[in-house]
Formats: sequence, C-alpha cells, structure tokens
Amino acid sequence: MTTRLLTLTALLSLAAVTHAWADDQATFVADGAAKAVYSQGASWQTVDGALTCGGCDNFLYATKGLGKGDFKVQARLTITNLAKSAASFVLDKENFGFEGASGKVFVGGRLLERGQFVDGDQVVVEDGKTFILDIVRQKKEVTISIDGKPIYCLEWPGVIERIGLRPWRSTMAVESFTATGNLVDAPKPVEPVARTQADGYTIPVLDITDQTDRQVVIARGTKDVYQGHPDTLLMPDGRTMFAAWTLNHGGACGPLKKSTDGGLTWSELLPVPENWKTIRNCPTLHRVVGPDGVERLIVMAGNGAMHQSISLDQGKTFTPMKPNGLHCVVVPMNLMPLAGDRLLAVYHRGHGDRDRPPLEIWQSISEDGGQTWLPETKVYGYPAGNPCEPWVVRSPDGKQLAILSRENARRYNSLLVTSDDEAKTWSKPVELPAALTGDRHHGVYLPDGRLVICFRDTAHKSPTRGDFVAWVGTYDDIVNLREGQYRVRLMTSPKKFDLGYPGMELLPDGTVVATTYIQLKPDEKNSVVSVRFKIEEFDALLAKQQKSE
Repeated sequence: MTTRLLTLTALLSLAAVTHAWADDQATFVADGAAKAVYSQGASWQTVDGALTCGGCDNFLYATKGLGKGDFKVQARLTITNLAKSAASFVLDKENFGFEGASGKVFVGGRLLERGQFVDGDQVVVEDGKTFILDIVRQKKEVTISIDGKPIYCLEWPGVIERIGLRPWRSTMAVESFTATGNLVDAPKPVEPVARTQADGYTIPVLDITDQTDRQVVIARGTKDVYQGHPDTLLMPDGRTMFAAWTLNHGGACGPLKKSTDGGLTWSELLPVPENWKTIRNCPTLHRVVGPDGVERLIVMAGNGAMHQSISLDQGKTFTPMKPNGLHCVVVPMNLMPLAGDRLLAVYHRGHGDRDRPPLEIWQSISEDGGQTWLPETKVYGYPAGNPCEPWVVRSPDGKQLAILSRENARRYNSLLVTSDDEAKTWSKPVELPAALTGDRHHGVYLPDGRLVICFRDTAHKSPTRGDFVAWVGTYDDIVNLREGQYRVRLMTSPKKFDLGYPGMELLPDGTVVATTYIQLKPDEKNSVVSVRFKIEEFDALLAKQQKSE
C-alpha cells in the first residue's frame, strides 16, 4: 500500500465535496447511551450524558465495520486524566491516538504508520475538552480530522473490520458515535476466560527496603540520564559478573560493565561494538557451551527483529549486533538447555511484531549453541489476555519445564504453562496465585532446593504493589498453584512500577544478587542497582516476625 501527503488545501477541498454516501447508516452511541456496541474489559456506564470508561485494555467496539468504498465515521467525545496517559481510536489493530505527556496526536500500527500528518502542527486534544473526531474515506484516501481540521491521511482501500475507542489509562466519555457507508458486521470481541485465582494472597510479607547497606549501585541515574532494564551474567568462577542495560526506557543498548568480586564493585563502561547503541530494548546475557564444546557469551536485544552479539573470549570482545532470524517485543530472559545439546529460547511477540495486543508466547530452538535458530513456533495465547515476558524454569528432577509469564492486559494474574516433552508440546495456560503475579519473573534455585523469584509486583491486591519483590517457595508450589512460603519487599521507589526486569545470580557462598532498575531519589532518573541477601537471613527475619505477632 502506498501513501501520499495531501496539502491542507486539497484536504479542505475534499471535505467540501458533496458525497452520495451508501445507504447504510448506524448509530453506535447516542446521547451517551449504548445503541449498538460491544465492550471488552471493564463495562461502560452512562454518566452525565456520555458513555464513560477508563483503564488499560478496555475497549468500546462498534457492531459494524467498514466495507470497501467510501465511509464517514464520527465520534463526539471527551478525554480526562490524559496528562500522564494516552487514548486512541481503533481501526482494526491500528491506533490513532491522543498522547497526554507530549500533547500530540500519534499513530500506531503497520498500516497507519505509512500515512502522513497534514503538517507539523499536530493538534493538541485538551484534557477535559469535548471534540469531534471525523474519519472519512473518499475513493482510497482516508482523512482523519479533529473539530473539522484535517490532521492525518493515508491510502487504505480495504475493509476495516472493526472500529472502536480505547481509553488506555485515561477516561473517555463518548456522547455520540456513528458511521455511514458500506457497513459490514464486525467480529465480536473475544470473551474473557473466567478467573480462577484470587486477586490477593495470604502468605507473609517481609520488608527490607530500609536495609540500604544491601544495595550496590552499578550505574547511577542523574537528572538527565535514565539507566534501565538490566540483566546480569555470572561466570563459572563464581566471581566474574557482567551487567548490561539500556539508556532510557526501552532505549538504546550498549552500556556494559564487569565485576570481578561477585558484584560488590564494578568497572567503568566496557568498550562494545558501535552498532549496539542502534539496537533497542532490554538486553539479556547468556553463557552457553554448544555441541562443538565452544563457550559463547551471547547478548540478545531488539524490538521487532531480534539481534544478538557473541563473544568467544569470555567477554573481552563482542561481535556487532546482527539479526538472528527471530522476532520479538522483548528478547528471551534465559536460554534453557534441552536434551540433545539444544537450546530453547522463549519470548513474546505482538501484532505486527510490535508491542501491540494480542501478545503471544513463542519459541525457537538452536542446535548449534545459539549461533542459529530454527523456525519460530507459537507456544500459546490467552483469550482477552496478553501473556508476555516469559521465564523458563526446569523442575528439580529435570523432567518438566514451566513458563511463568506476565499478563499485560491486567485482567488476570500471571500465567503458567508446562511441558513434559522438552518443549515439543505445552499444557493449557492457567492463572497463577496472586503471590506469584508480577512482571518479568526471573529466579534461581537456592542450595536447599527452594526457589527465589524476583519481579515487579502487579498483583491486583497487594501491600507491595508496584515494588521490587522476591517470592520464596518451591517448584511444586508453582505447578500446584500454591501461594508459596513468603514474599519480601526488596526495594520501593518514588516512581512505582518503573522497576524490575531483574538479573538474578547465586554466588558460591549462597548470596543472591538481584539486580533491578529503579528511581533512588525523586530528582534523579532511574539507576541500575543490585540487592544482596542470603535466604537464611530472610528465614530468620520471618521467624522473628511470626514470633512477635
């Protein structure tokens, strides 16, 4: 599909043309009352003459889509609580959005991003101010206008099966929503799966956020520099550790440091290939020994095309980043060894290989130590849910694999699937208990056989919601959907939820090094920080806490 930039004069001329619309007309919302809509997520309620709803992954869809030919869609609406959020009009899986932080209109999606803004002056949709959104197609040309002013255009001759509104974290109040043209029946939204787990948990919670002596700052944020999304790698000597991260949220890769004392002190930034900084989003570090007996350190990164860089000299030098043939939103947290000298990579993909719903879990296998990867296969999706950022753990007896995944629609707790045949097949996904609900799980087995898993706490009901936490329990607790033994609040932040993505290492003396990105002070951007602990310290603290209760 091609696009072209129409001049403002041409667009205004188009708008003035009298058009004989097709006979089909539909009113989806009138005077704030639902007439012919589907809702997904939270219900929409009529408040003060407007159909109103707010929150992520809540949608209001029309019961009709747009067939081939000319059409006109119009919505009269107000958006509030927009300042630190966004909202959008949805066309199929594309988004024409209103972004509060920048005050600008944006587009998202494979098709819409091929279009053009009419001029550089993108209209600001003011928080709390009612406006009229028009979307008109004449011949192949689609024009989007706000309060009569053309804002965006593209060529889109095909069918648009679904149109709707998405408030994201803001609140939308829709007074009217109509369409005229060659209307077709829109698909009904996927019905959510029934919840099976509680929103909250009952296991004890410990708190060590005041024990700052446990913390080691690897890379300090400043007023201008944001250090984010770290991962770590411990070498076989039990002392040498690498840490990699990004600059800005999901930003450029490149920062790499080394510790030779188990993460107590860190080097200056290490030299890396120049093109690392051209690759974005959440690098992960892996050490593998392939069937050829060669040790390789692999750094993976990328959003869309997955890239990787390899070191054959224990991290002294790395190759430039190159695409490895896989596609992702975030690269694999870990590479799990499989029978037959193979490696399993599990990761998530979104619509158009962008961070757009529906999110699904995918996998690939390497037979040569991570140098090349076999064709990707889908592990699972979840109706009305968005599983992402999976972490793979093997059972203590080695016979089973389990994947713990973040659920990004925020309708469910975190999700679990298992495999008893080395990732050939996987079980149906199930909800995990709230105690294990969070973003970006990553853990290690302790010397006594228990697991400690760290993540950003996103349980619906939790005293540590939005904090960096550790869960302590067993593998059997996980697969039998038990809450586990206890939780620990490791770090909290002035900026809730903008933390986690942990690197997790177990030192020979039993010390766990959990590394996160987090805002340390309100006037600083995020830093990369590790928290050090031994499980015996937590067990003693738990006993003391229970004794005092």
